[in-house]
Order: sequence, then C-alpha cells, then structure tokens
Amino acid sequence: MASHHSDIPNTSAAVVGNDEIQLPRGNQVFPSDEFLADCLMKRFNGEPNPDHFHDVDLYSKHPAQLTEELEPSTDNKWYIFTPRFKKTLVTKLRPDRRTPNGYWCTTGVDKAISVEGSTNAAALKNFLDFYEGNRPDSTKTEWKMHEYRLSDAVKNTLINSKPRGDMTVRSTHCLLIFMLQLFIVE
Repeated sequence: MASHHSDIPNTSAAVVGNDEIQLPRGNQVFPSDEFLADCLMKRFNGEPNPDHFHDVDLYSKHPAQLTEELEPSTDNKWYIFTPRFKKTLVTKLRPDRRTPNGYWCTTGVDKAISVEGSTNAAALKNFLDFYEGNRPDSTKTEWKMHEYRLSDAVKNTLINSKPRGDMTVRSTHCLLIFMLQLFIVE
C-alpha cells in the first residue's frame, strides 16, 4: 500500500499522516464518514480520489454480479461512485433504486455528516438492504449498503463557487459514494 494520506486503509495496515503502521490480525480500519464526505466533495469538484473508488452504475446489475466485475476485496467492501436517478411521474422526488433483479430499500433515516470548516451538514448517510424480486413478493438478501450524498446546501455552495459557464460540477451533481458490504454468517 502506498504511504499517502488519502489512500483507504486495508485490514492489515493503516496510514497515519504519511506513515503506514501494521495492525494486529483481526483489527480493521474503516474510512470515517467525514473522510467519505470529503471524497464526495472532491468528486463533485472533479478532483482526484483514492484508486479504491470505482465509477459504476450500481443499479444496472445484481450486487453479486457487480462485485464479480470489480477488483477483489479482502473485506467484502467496495467504494463506488454512481449516478443517483429519480423516479418519474408522481414520485419524481424519490430516488429510483431498482435493479434488473430487485431493489435497494432504506432501513432508517438520514444521518447528517459534518466536516471541518462547515457549519451545516456537508453530506447525508443512509443505510440500505438489497431485496431480490419485486414488492410484495421480494426476499431480503444479506447485501448491505451505506449511501453517502452531498447535502443540497453544500452542492449549491460548490456550484456557486465555480466560474460562470463552468458546467463540470453540474454534470456530476448526482454522484454518490456507496459502500457495499456482504455480511457472511459462519
């Protein structure tokens, strides 16, 4: 693993400042919500992010099929930027989380995430479960997801900070970070 402060630590090592430290077996280090919100803001601004992040249409496939196409993960987690689509017609304000084989369903309420230098919530986090099939005959699977999205206030600030006519930020306004995790019960 490169000794760079923006790399996501894996399960056997962590980066503290510019130094890599080894952790005892069984310990895991996860990126903080603040770190992931910062990555999302960088993405929104067209800045680079860690190599561990993938650009994928999360809703185009079943999670198992999707993760087979990504680089292997030692801890069954994948970090993904994906477009967020809205439903059409009557429910056009709600996100459309359907896939060809099922759908992602929220399991709680949004959690506000603040970052250093921000007085308001910079991002929102939500938890989702994957269901195979269609309602009401769907079956809950073991696939879990953490969804991160920028708050409207932060998106508006970032858009307004761009020079007039610069559409780069507008073309990526619907990108999110997803952490997919398969919990294996042994």
